[in-house]
This record gives sequence, C-alpha cells and structure tokens, in this order.
Amino acid sequence: MRSLLCAVALLSASSAVAADQFDLICKGVETANYFEGKRPFTLELRVDLEAGRYCYDELCDRGLRPIFSVEASRIDFDEPITSDDSPIGKQHHSVDRSTGAYTRFRFAPYGRIGFSTADGNCEPAPFKGFPDPKTKF
Repeated sequence: MRSLLCAVALLSASSAVAADQFDLICKGVETANYFEGKRPFTLELRVDLEAGRYCYDELCDRGLRPIFSVEASRIDFDEPITSDDSPIGKQHHSVDRSTGAYTRFRFAPYGRIGFSTADGNCEPAPFKGFPDPKTKF
C-alpha cells in the first residue's frame, strides 16, 4: 500500500510539472504595413509557467524572456502597450488558455516605422526545454 501511495505521489508531481512546462505551436495570419498585406505565420513558443520564462522560434538561442502575467484564462507574454507608452520597439502577445486564440501586436522600426498584427490559434505540444544560451564569455 505504501509503494502505491508513493507511485501516486510521484505521478501527481510529474503531472504538475508537465502542466507548467509546454510548447505552443501557433498558426494564423499576420498583417503588416512593411510588407503591405497578409501572410501566414507559424510560431513555436516554449513556456515554463513555474519559472515564469518563455522563448520563441530562433530567439530561444538568445536567451529567455520573463512572462508578464499568467491568469487562469490567459497568458500575457509581454506587458500590454498603453497609450502612454512609446510603442517603438515593443510587442504584446497573448494566448487564451481556454480556446488557444493567439494575438500579437508589434510596433518596431524596420528601416521605417512598421507594425504588424497577428491572429491565430495555438495547440499545446510536449516541452522541448530551453537551449543553453550561446555566449562568448
């Protein structure tokens, strides 16, 4: 009986970790003024809710970012952009935890001032882990 209780406790602990660490594969449509139109996008987010960190796509090699907020209904990866902010060089992206709906707004200089928005849907995938940061020293 004692070994059964230990097995159940270990299984519960590993399930809790698995629920806090996951990848999200997001697909949808991006609209931007710097390429003047719409195009499909795919984004792979690696998320660790317990550590409060995430990364995405090839930027995972550059290091981890802090998650701005986690709620029962949504994850805000970046601080929302307000009208008081200078939006240059900022982005905000979030995912609805119930539906998987993904939204992003990015405002950044790309040779000229540019913006993009993205709407799509995310599906969970097994957590790949975070890569070791590539540093020179």
